[in-house]
Amino acid sequence: MINLNNNEFKINHWGILYYYDDDLDNLLIAEKKIIENSEKYAKTLIEEFRNKIKNDSELQTEPTNEQEGSLQAQYYGHYYGHTEKFLKQIPQNYRKASLLSIFSVLEGQLKLLSNLIETNFEFSVKIKHITGSDYIHKYWIYLTKVYELESKDVEKEYNLIRQHKYIRNKIAHNNSEIDDNKLAFIQRTKGLTMRKFGTDNIVEIESENYIIEIIELIQAFFNKLIKVIDRRYGELKNVG
Repeated sequence: MINLNNNEFKINHWGILYYYDDDLDNLLIAEKKIIENSEKYAKTLIEEFRNKIKNDSELQTEPTNEQEGSLQAQYYGHYYGHTEKFLKQIPQNYRKASLLSIFSVLEGQLKLLSNLIETNFEFSVKIKHITGSDYIHKYWIYLTKVYELESKDVEKEYNLIRQHKYIRNKIAHNNSEIDDNKLAFIQRTKGLTMRKFGTDNIVEIESENYIIEIIELIQAFFNKLIKVIDRRYGELKNVG
């Protein structure tokens, strides 16, 4: 049994969980660092672009009439319009890729924990027997119905994760197109916004803070989950 003098330490019965917990922390710290560095890079590109425009004499000369103004606008569109568009798109690509990666980490760690339990206990129901609406739901069923951990301690975080996984799924499989009945959810979620593309509603991640908050939500979920997995282990093994 691992016993450290640290109020934050959460494992009292099943020592191997310490390594799963540590691995998860490292994975999520890495995800946070990736999005932070990506945002810095995108901002650097935008700043370089703005400086290039400031140093372009064709654009810094004040037009004296409508014709000169029109020619200046055409010049900007020809030399800079395309660059402006893709620079605005770069942060979106980074943020959406990060969201997909974060949920991949979540699913992977749930699978590892479920497999760990399955190899240590002779439950008649195996992971392969369970059908859920997706992998997260499948492992949740296994942990709560087969392993029978106390779910009330982690249900709040789990339910929030399920809500935001909808955004992940739409980005991954539906070109970020949001269903009409989810528009209110997008509107009240800080860090998300909508844009129209024809008749479609496309979700955009307007701030990297949304990604950081999802990482912190998943971290809080696993911090609590590992505690209750450890507690249930103690019950099943009749450990203190």
